[in-house]
Amino acid sequence: MSVTDVKSDYDVSASVDYLLFGVGAKKEKHRAAGTNRLQPGFYCDAPSVEAFVTLADALARENSRKIQAQSYVLSFPPQEFDVTRQADLQGVGDAGFLFAKKMHPNSPCLVVVHADGIGRAAHAHIKVANHNYVTGQALRDYRVHWQVKKVNDELMRDLGMHVLETQSKQPTDDWVLRRTSLPEFEQQLGDLCAEAKVEALAETLTAPSPNMVLFTEHFVT
Repeated sequence: MSVTDVKSDYDVSASVDYLLFGVGAKKEKHRAAGTNRLQPGFYCDAPSVEAFVTLADALARENSRKIQAQSYVLSFPPQEFDVTRQADLQGVGDAGFLFAKKMHPNSPCLVVVHADGIGRAAHAHIKVANHNYVTGQALRDYRVHWQVKKVNDELMRDLGMHVLETQSKQPTDDWVLRRTSLPEFEQQLGDLCAEAKVEALAETLTAPSPNMVLFTEHFVT
């Protein structure tokens, strides 16, 4: 079972720096030791992380786009992936890569696996450059939670993993019907509000139960 989050990334350089080193004391410690937060399962379509950042920035500038990438988080409970096992962390990265390519097969992506999140939940941070090499356009789909969740559920079933079933009526349904008729700025603002509602709902379910536990991570970008 996995939980997803999605948001637009306007500064890939800053957000990727966070993914590599964290912030505050954690960042200073990594910098001093010459280490980073990368775990097994790391994947990059570009030759290096730095090259991916440069590519995402260049594609956005060349096409006059403010959004440089779409950012996703794929989190798993400890019952499915143990953060102390290298093979499990590799499995999280593999799932993150498949997740990214299922949504955006024609766009470069970066997958970073972390094992130091809240609740010791292994999770993958995914950056997909805001460019489709086939169409030459910006990413149009999988920018709101309900779309992302649908793909995630399909992938988890394909991988033989548990899927968190929800009611057929999603909290964002009304917003999904209205967003296409609004200007882009209002769409972005509404998406953030809809995502906040979903995250708030997920947080109310984090208490341990005999059947399942949900984990979410709030992070700085």
